[in-house]
This record gives sequence, structure tokens and C-alpha cells, in this order.
Amino acid sequence: VMSLMHLPLELVQSMFFVKLVIAGHGTIFNTRIDDWFFKQPFPSGKLALASFVSALIGTLVGVYGFGLMHPIGWMWALGMWAYAFVWFLFNDIVKMAVLRYYRKNMGIEVI
Repeated sequence: VMSLMHLPLELVQSMFFVKLVIAGHGTIFNTRIDDWFFKQPFPSGKLALASFVSALIGTLVGVYGFGLMHPIGWMWALGMWAYAFVWFLFNDIVKMAVLRYYRKNMGIEVI
């Protein structure tokens, strides 16, 4: 990435931090039920709020740096949110395809 886009190492490291802070929560929502993420039962309000607040705090740390890391600014941060969201949707599609395969070919109802 650095050689193709000529990005400084510090910027790339901060971008990875923001991406991991945001996308890590997606795994919880992808794996909590054996159906599409938007179907019932919905996650508790406490879980959703805690996930959003921690992702927001991590984003703010990445955007402004606060002396902890190289700041990435809002454009890169929004790009990381979009990137994480696209992969979140992709992961849910793959989850449903795998579940459909197991249910159809192996007779497994719930994994």
C-alpha cells in the first residue's frame, strides 16, 4: 500500500488502527445469530451503544491523534468506516451462504 499510494508508514498504521476499532465490532453482529444481521432478535441497546461509542472514540483518536499516533483526518476515517461497512456486509453474505450449504448438504440446522 505504501509503495503504491506513497503513503507514510505512520498514516497507514493509524488507518489500520481505526479500521480494526470499527470492524472488530462487526464480527459480534455478524456472528450473534444464524440469520441475516438485520433480523430478529435484535442486539440489546446496551451492546449496540457500547459498540458504537467505542468505535466513535477510536475514530476520534485516529482522526486527531492526541499525541498517541499520527492523525489521519476525517476523510481517511470516513473511508475506513465505508471499508469496514462493505466488509461487514460481505461477511454476512458469506455467513449465510455457508449456513445454507451446511443446512442443505449436511442437514445441520444450527451451527
